[in-house]
Formats: sequence, C-alpha cells, structure tokens
Amino acid sequence: MNRKINGLIFGSVILGSLAISSGPAMARDDWRWSERDHRWERRAELRSDHRALEAARRQLDYDLRHGASRRRIAQDRERIREIEAEIRADRRDLARR
Repeated sequence: MNRKINGLIFGSVILGSLAISSGPAMARDDWRWSERDHRWERRAELRSDHRALEAARRQLDYDLRHGASRRRIAQDRERIREIEAEIRADRRDLARR
C-alpha cells in the first residue's frame, strides 16, 4: 500500500513538472496560431462585406428599375455607404497588422 502511494506521489510530481515546463511553449505557439486565425477571420469578414455590398447594389438597381419610393432608394444608398465605410475600416485594420 505504501509503495502505491509513493508511486502515485512521485508520478504526480513528475507529471506536474513536465506540464509546468511545457506551458510557456504551448502558450507561445497558441498565440501565433491565434493571431494567424484572427487575420484570416478579418479577411473573411472583408470578403463578406464585399458580397454584402454587391447585394446592396443589386437591390438598389432593382428598386430603381421597378420604381421604388424615394425613401426606399435613399435607404438603399445609405446601406451602400455604410458597407463601404465598413470595408474601408477593415482594410485599415489589415494594413496596420
């Protein structure tokens, strides 16, 4: 019984020291992957914004062809301006990094 407890304690000490010593290496590697993932996420968001911009432009063209109200056309144009502002902001963020 005493041998089992000693073996358990000794194994715990070795396992704990290995986990503590490998912690900084794992944290550094995780940080690099995290930064890379964020960069890809920002690019994906930029692509999504471009798709949304094209959809908003198509909606504006549709509304213009079908005689939508001035209010609706103004809303479409405002949406396009908002998306373009988002794209400019995303590009600035990508350029900074």
